[in-house]
Amino acid sequence: LKNRGVEPREVTVLTTVRDPLDHVVSIYHYWRQRGKPECEHVQAAKRLSFDQFVRFYVSSPIPDCRVYDELLFIDGGLPANAKPLRLEHWQNDLAGLGFPWASTIEPPRENTSQHGAAARYHGPETTRLVRERYAWAYEAGLYREPSKGWPEYASSVPIVTPD
Repeated sequence: LKNRGVEPREVTVLTTVRDPLDHVVSIYHYWRQRGKPECEHVQAAKRLSFDQFVRFYVSSPIPDCRVYDELLFIDGGLPANAKPLRLEHWQNDLAGLGFPWASTIEPPRENTSQHGAAARYHGPETTRLVRERYAWAYEAGLYREPSKGWPEYASSVPIVTPD
């Protein structure tokens, strides 16, 4: 922005975030179905089970495996002019910011991977790992803490993954 004569602190930056448990399921399937085959994280998604992939993902230093705070924070915190919108509730979140044009936009959205509900994938361990890795999204109040009953239900539902 500075190269274009715009002071970054003087603009409002809108970004979307997604429920972390859903996000991990989605990227797993996206990388399996449509990822660049030469990328290490895509290779991991293609060869590992979901549980193994989550362990790989949450410990990976690969730039494509960064999570929200690592992408958004400057000097250890979210800049005051950065406004994360929850993908699941972006219209309400945007309306709450008070922009007069908020009701007129429809950002493009494409479901690029096919998969079932996140609750069918996560067991207690992957839920804990994702919760720890995406701590900021929960601690900032963007998402509720995973419920105590959710992982037990999720681990009892059979999963079918594409080959």
